[in-house]
Amino acid sequence: MRLPVSVVMITKNEEKHLARALASCGFADEIVVVDACSTDQTREIAKQYGAKIFERKWTNFGDQRNYSLSVAANDWVLVVDADEKVSEQLKNWMEQIFRKKSIESNGFKIRRKEYFLGQEITGACWNPSYQDRFFRKSKAKYVGVIHEYPEAEGGFVRAPEEAYLEHNPNVTVESFFNKMNKYTTIEAFDRFEQGQRTSLPHLFVAFFATWWKNYFYYKGYKDGIYGFV
Repeated sequence: MRLPVSVVMITKNEEKHLARALASCGFADEIVVVDACSTDQTREIAKQYGAKIFERKWTNFGDQRNYSLSVAANDWVLVVDADEKVSEQLKNWMEQIFRKKSIESNGFKIRRKEYFLGQEITGACWNPSYQDRFFRKSKAKYVGVIHEYPEAEGGFVRAPEEAYLEHNPNVTVESFFNKMNKYTTIEAFDRFEQGQRTSLPHLFVAFFATWWKNYFYYKGYKDGIYGFV
């Protein structure tokens, strides 16, 4: 059963992960991939799975997301990242949603299972991890440059916990730091342009305060050495 949903993705050099993500989206009426001029096999892989491919030079996350919404044919969209997988439980829940005569919300928060070094993370700030991913594009728009998020009329409600996205289970220390360096650099420039400044004492305090909050307050210790790292 094909659902009246457009799965939308933004990509750039995602050949390592993309096939896993696309293979989980066969339930959708269409798959839209907005690619930022990849130099690897990203577009070729997307073609193999029947995705509609749009090439757009990278500006920022918010712009890419909004463009992906503009080229999607269906009003209901499911936003999936290239390193994520749609679970069977999430597919089944969406089928139930469309069997209803009316849907009570314009947007739903979807839980995402998070992993580190092959281990599912159950504590710290990674769990519960709910993402604003399933919504009517006619009622929503992305705001923000790096921590982009959609604002929907009436807000978002949580989907059932068992209807989840599965993040990349093969996160290594190297890939984690590479991603963090990329995102924090973008955010630093964004904050600087907004007039924000910091200091060495603030950085020192913020480091330990953030670690304490994640390890103790958000119970990162529940994941043993993985939570500690």
